[in-house]
Amino acid sequence: SLFSEEAHKQNQLLQEGACCIIEHTLSGYKFVATKSDVPDENCLQWGRLRGATFSLLQACSDPGLTALSVQAITALNVAECQAIAVQHGMGPGSPSILFNDSVVGDDVLPAGAY
Repeated sequence: SLFSEEAHKQNQLLQEGACCIIEHTLSGYKFVATKSDVPDENCLQWGRLRGATFSLLQACSDPGLTALSVQAITALNVAECQAIAVQHGMGPGSPSILFNDSVVGDDVLPAGAY
């Protein structure tokens, strides 16, 4: 699997690829600081990456989660919680391009999915 240590020992590019996917998914949570309520194309694409990463981690979990998968899920959970805290700190009337039904919402991959 893409997230297995065994595969990474055999092919360093697999580990680099897995880490790159996670790092790019983590980096998208920075959109929370954008003061707008209309997601731009970058934010929408990140929402798709977030959903694809979730699906990839789910697909690689048979028969169980690898250590790298657990680390990735933990990092994604922490980043999402931090983004929620930032959004909350902006006040109840503040817009969000990240926590928006077309990016992170019930119609796509909901908040807290990881």
